[in-house]
Amino acid sequence: MELKKLEYLEAIYRHRNFTKAAEEHYISQPSITNAIKALEDEMGCTLIERKSKPLKFTSKGELFMKHVYIILNAVKDAEEEMQGLSKPETILLNVGFGATARNWFVPKIYTEFQDMHPEVNVALQENTTSIMLEQLSNESLDLLFTLLPDSWDFEKFESIPIAPCELGVLLPPDHPLTEHDRIPIESISTERLLTFPPGALIRDKLEKTFNSIHLSPRIQTVAQLSVAEKMAAVGYGVTFTTRELAHLNDIENGLTFRPFNERILFMQCIMLKRNRPKTQAMQWMISYILDSSTK
Repeated sequence: MELKKLEYLEAIYRHRNFTKAAEEHYISQPSITNAIKALEDEMGCTLIERKSKPLKFTSKGELFMKHVYIILNAVKDAEEEMQGLSKPETILLNVGFGATARNWFVPKIYTEFQDMHPEVNVALQENTTSIMLEQLSNESLDLLFTLLPDSWDFEKFESIPIAPCELGVLLPPDHPLTEHDRIPIESISTERLLTFPPGALIRDKLEKTFNSIHLSPRIQTVAQLSVAEKMAAVGYGVTFTTRELAHLNDIENGLTFRPFNERILFMQCIMLKRNRPKTQAMQWMISYILDSSTK
């Protein structure tokens, strides 16, 4: 039994007309008539009452059509399923990251990671950690690469520690403090401090540290680290990053990194919503970040 003959028969059943069925399948009427006659001979019974107007199917023909639709639908479902398997599924992965990671993290994700996992469509988002934790909570972010906050909801989020990192200052070329390996934080209290918006971990840590020594420096909000670095390079102020990210980012513009005498430490980590199942794409990204961050 040929599948094409069943398709011809189904078209005749819908149109109740040999000519329209033939036109639908782009064959001549004699060809479709001969195909149905061959099918009837194969089945050993008459399926269509050809002399009736409008055209009718015999009782055996009506019964046979139930099986025809089952067969054709099964073939269609099989074709669609196999076609779906042959096409790689695109997986959307929403990843948040802190501003200090921008220079090295973004290019590597869009080159190395995407080359490794072309089926994953990565959407990167940069914001303050407080905002991105809210996004993790409502699952508009899948995971977050950041510095671990001093306080966070252990019941709502889980963290995967990567490595401790130390905060320091990026000084412009020829700044006198570059002569020292470490500097007291109060030595920059008269500088213009170019740092992130309120709610950013580094800004919060700096404000707490200066408050503890009863100093109120000039803090200027700069949303992007790259902009802050360019401003610092022309002597408009100083900006901040961690020792580890300064190494990864390959500091440009003649800036020099100097840590503080009293160490200001963070933990670099990946954060996720607790009890949310990890997809394969999330597992791939976690593994990639862990591997890249510790090289």
